Amino acid sequence: MSRLRQKDIQDILKLFENELNTLSRLSKIEKMKIRKKIVNALSSAVALNIKKPGLFVSTLEGKLYDVFDVFTDGWGFREKLARKVGEKLQKKPDHPTDEQ
Repeated sequence: MSRLRQKDIQDILKLFENELNTLSRLSKIEKMKIRKKIVNALSSAVALNIKKPGLFVSTLEGKLYDVFDVFTDGWGFREKLARKVGEKLQKKPDHPTDEQ
């Protein structure tokens, strides 16, 4: 398993951003607060160096439970997020020593 790179993190942030863009009922300030929460949660989850997709997504869900509730289709988004993180973490290892 590999770890998330900066591009992978940006792809995950885009997924959140696309979901935020569908919310017309929130003000700009509310969306900015949610974005900050997302970035902080994602940064801390990446810092934990979790290599299992399910555990990574569960960690994000724990930190962002109120954000997922705001999304129009929170459960559908969770599934999209799990697929995206799974794809990113299932890439080939960064270094030959990671295979062990």
